Amino acid sequence: AKLKKDKDVVEHAEKILRVSQGNTQTESSIVITDKILEEAVEDLEALVKNQAVEEERDVLEQLKKQLEVTQEERETAAAAAAAAAAEKDKEELEELVEEQQQQQQQTQ
Repeated sequence: AKLKKDKDVVEHAEKILRVSQGNTQTESSIVITDKILEEAVEDLEALVKNQAVEEERDVLEQLKKQLEVTQEERETAAAAAAAAAAEKDKEELEELVEEQQQQQQQTQ
């Protein structure tokens, strides 16, 4: 009877040991899973940050292109204004020359 009791105690101790090992394995799995999840979160945060930087870069590129277009428009407008002013000056000079020629003809 004592042997049976000892055998029951050993079996019970083995069950406790197995459950304990299972718990340890479960805890290890949880720790590993937590680490994997932490790494995944860090990776996602890095991706989000990179995406935000990329979007900012795109916005800056668009603004730069708009600025270049605006600069070109200004230069074109300035050139057109200068050409118009030159044409007006030319016409005024031609009128002055004509007036001088008429005055010279009248004085002769």
